This record gives sequence, C-alpha cells and structure tokens, in this order.
Amino acid sequence: MALLEKMRGQLTFSKALAILLDLNTEEELKRLFQLEALLKRDGYHSAYAMGIAKDGRLSRGRSWRWRSQMHATETALDYCKRQGDGDSCKVVMYNGDFQEKEFLEMAKRLGAQNFTAVRQAYLKFLENPH
Repeated sequence: MALLEKMRGQLTFSKALAILLDLNTEEELKRLFQLEALLKRDGYHSAYAMGIAKDGRLSRGRSWRWRSQMHATETALDYCKRQGDGDSCKVVMYNGDFQEKEFLEMAKRLGAQNFTAVRQAYLKFLENPH
C-alpha cells in the first residue's frame, strides 16, 4: 500500500493492480493488460467496480452502454456488492478512465486480508474476465 500511495498521480489501472497484487510474471501482466483493454473498450457509460469481500476475495462488477453515468455506476456497484462486502465497493474505472482515488480507498481494505488468497483469487479471475 505504501508504494501505491507513493506513486499517487502516476498510476494506471494495470500499474495499480500489479503493485497491489504483486503481479510480475509475463503471463500475469499480459492477462492484466488484456483486462484493462477490455474495460477501455466497453464504451459509453461503462463502469468497473472493485471491492474486498469478507473472505478476502476481490469482488467486482462491470456495466457498459447504460443511458447515463449514474445507471452505469449503480449497476457496477450493485454487481460488486452482490459478490462481497458492499461497503468496500468503489468504481475504479469509468468510461475507460482509471479512478485512482477510489482504487486506493478500496485497496486500503486489503490490509486485514490474507494477501496470498486475494492474489490467487484475482489471478484465477484474470484467466477469464468476461
């Protein structure tokens, strides 16, 4: 978390997740870049929310092509909340733009979690993020 705070203002979605989850192999980074590219392609009024579930998983929710920013945001947050702890869910990408402040707020919740379990669960998700 300290490195994320230090790099504040210079982060992208991929950089932030790679630092947060210590992703460093070529395959891990390739999957992460593919996810970011997918989220950037979602188009008009799209949102991607992330949170920390009580069991340590990263919860997530995605919405795209909604009629307004509010609907896209609410839908992504709702999907995220269904998977985990609703209080920790934040929209971290909106219309392909990384929301650094919200990502850092969500990431702070990881301090009390089993880091290895969080990392493994997210790597499994990256295998098929659709």
